[in-house]
Amino acid sequence: MEYHLECTCPVTHLLSLDRHLTRLSEQQAEPLPISKQPSLVKFEKEGAKVIEYLATLTPSDTLEQYASTVIHAR
Repeated sequence: MEYHLECTCPVTHLLSLDRHLTRLSEQQAEPLPISKQPSLVKFEKEGAKVIEYLATLTPSDTLEQYASTVIHAR
């Protein structure tokens, strides 16, 4: 398949073409088992960020976050 884009096209037409190409590629894609898919999240890296963040919190910051969570949960 060959597609030609012209600069004179309105933006809505280009977006429509983009959606069409995305739909075509989704239809032609072969399914891949979950065991062979790359992870979207690097768990060790993200976990280290969380621990570093929690280690830098002061008690007043922690209390403020707990209080705002409790107030918004009601």
